[in-house]
Amino acid sequence: MNQTEFAAIGGVRKGAQINYEAGERDPDIEYLAAIATAGADIQYIITGVRSDNPPQPLPDADYQALIERVRAVMEDWSLDMADLAAEIGEKPKRLREALEGKQRLSVDVLLKLVQRFDLSADWLLRASGRMYHDPRPTERVSPMEKDLLVVYRELPPNLQNAVISMVVALVKNTRTGNA
Repeated sequence: MNQTEFAAIGGVRKGAQINYEAGERDPDIEYLAAIATAGADIQYIITGVRSDNPPQPLPDADYQALIERVRAVMEDWSLDMADLAAEIGEKPKRLREALEGKQRLSVDVLLKLVQRFDLSADWLLRASGRMYHDPRPTERVSPMEKDLLVVYRELPPNLQNAVISMVVALVKNTRTGNA
């Protein structure tokens, strides 16, 4: 099968197929699902490990449910579209278009979501099991808290103590209305 024929099966033009093969662009889920129905082993394409059961296309209703789960992650972490894009190293426009249904999320984006937020891939892709690998989601640390912790740990001990004192005082003043 040549690139033009393979591209047609995936619903893209030959130029896109060439970009996928050259690693210049990541294919979206719809493309991968389409070539899977033609017999392509998607697991092998992504991981280099052969699969005994190649995946079937993700129906539109299931894809919309996947988008809703991505939105649930955004809500849980109090992230807007730009924040989410920054957290996973994606362009905000590309992510916005995917979440608005103008294009599909790529496998690369889904992997980044799973890794960055410690999500269960089964939950993200199939709504199966828990959202997070961590059984104590209330103890998760937000991206901003992680950044603060990194900066805090770089401080000498005397300044760490000063920061703690200032934060305690700020919280106390906020609770009493004096902030």
